[in-house]
Amino acid sequence: MKKKLLMSLLLLTMIGTSMVFAQEDASLKMKFTNVNGGLSVAAMPGISGEVTIPDTYNGQKVVAVAVNGFKYCTGITGLTIPRSITEIGNSAFESCYNIIEINMGDGVITIGINAFKGCWALRAFKGANIGASVRTIRSSAFEGCRELRRIWIRESVQSIDDSAFSGCGNIERVNFQQADTRIGTNAFPANEALINAYKANGKGPYDRNGNTWTKGK
Repeated sequence: MKKKLLMSLLLLTMIGTSMVFAQEDASLKMKFTNVNGGLSVAAMPGISGEVTIPDTYNGQKVVAVAVNGFKYCTGITGLTIPRSITEIGNSAFESCYNIIEINMGDGVITIGINAFKGCWALRAFKGANIGASVRTIRSSAFEGCRELRRIWIRESVQSIDDSAFSGCGNIERVNFQQADTRIGTNAFPANEALINAYKANGKGPYDRNGNTWTKGK
């Protein structure tokens, strides 16, 4: 009986270890951890410059950016997220305030709470596009990204949660690619005006002038 109990405990210990197994890569300055469906990625100290997250590592697909994975990595100036990534975790890149441009792969489905909050220098998504598979932009995901000017909300986006783009006071244009995306409270500057214009005129580009939004061409 004691032997069986010891064997069971040993097995559980081995399973637990494999579930949290992590690999650090000093050349990439990234850490990879086993999750359902592949690996999640997080930063190691000293990461900086133009950062490209790999789509695979040691033969496994990289499917998520870990919660708090790159938080406060202020040395990062540019970011490429591969198509293999489906989830950007909560606060994943929060306060990475020197990121200027993001190239977001079309595999991303969820952008987590506070994911890019406080990325003050962020001017654009490459081609102005948020990934083509994104369904949900969670609350405060881009709050305080005050250099953003133009945003394309792709037809896959079902909801933009409260305060998602709050504090992005320099947004000039938002282009909605479908007519029924749900917009949360204070999701954008002059939010109620945008919601009213969007409900009245449907999908397409909207240009901001102070506290008003009008349908563009």
